[in-house]
This record gives sequence, C-alpha cells and structure tokens, in this order.
Amino acid sequence: MPTLCNVQQEMICFEDSPLKEYIGYSSADIAKLSGLHDIACNFRILKQGQFSCPYHFHHNAEELFVILGGKGKLRTKEGIRDVCKGDTIFFETGMEGAHQLKNESEEDLVYLDLKTLHGFDVCEYPDTGKVNLVGKELFLKGKTTGYFDGEEHIEKIWKTVE
Repeated sequence: MPTLCNVQQEMICFEDSPLKEYIGYSSADIAKLSGLHDIACNFRILKQGQFSCPYHFHHNAEELFVILGGKGKLRTKEGIRDVCKGDTIFFETGMEGAHQLKNESEEDLVYLDLKTLHGFDVCEYPDTGKVNLVGKELFLKGKTTGYFDGEEHIEKIWKTVE
C-alpha cells in the first residue's frame, strides 16, 4: 500500500549535537516507516549557518539529495558550489562521493536525503580521520571517538576549500 508523507508534518528537531552548527531538523526514516527495506529516506531542514553533517563519504551506500526549498552550498571533493530548489545531487560510493551541505541563506534549506541500504556500511570523515562503522561505533586511529569530535573548526575548513 502506498504511503503519503508531508515534510511539514514529519519534522522533529535533533539537538544531540554539542555544536550549534549541526543542530537541525529531520524526519524519522520515512522509508522504514513505510515498510521499505533497501533505502533510507529523510526530510531535512537546515537553518541559516547550519551544516548537514560532517564532511563524509560512504563505502557501501549511494546517496542523493533532492533540494525541495531554499538554497545552499555543497562541498564535494571538487570544491564548493551553489545548490537550490529543484536540484538533485547524486553521491557515489568512495571519496568521489564525499559531501556536506551548508545553508548560508536566511531561508530554510529543505531537502530529501535518500540512501541505499545494501548491507554493512562504513563511513569516512576526511577532515578528521574518523571512520564510522555505521550503526556501531566511531574510531579514530584505533580508539573510539564521538561523532562530532574534531568538527569544531568546520567554518575554517570551508574557508580553505573556497
């Protein structure tokens, strides 16, 4: 049976970040709630000055963003570019698919985040050297670390990329 979801009704605030740059809004995994098993799907909202998540790439998950409203900046291996409502951005596995979104405008950046779920995924964070065994623990050169450890200087990192 098809499931209908509305971005305005599905949003919850996630405030588990100790860094204000990463506090934002997301829906639960609406694909999972709809009974799907091979993709994850979340609506996300970034307020002005917020980032989607630490700069990262997946080893076993392809991902795509559909920009539903607003505009922002997308950081990839190639640098930083503008994105806006109507854009669909595909991220392949590996370093070539590394990405991070930022909202630099006053308007909310609203997007749909879709990701494939084909077994165990490993996520890497090039800025900090972290490795995330998705759903398990984060490691930094042989020791366990927190998700936002090392992300305190994200604004400085972006300035070096521009």
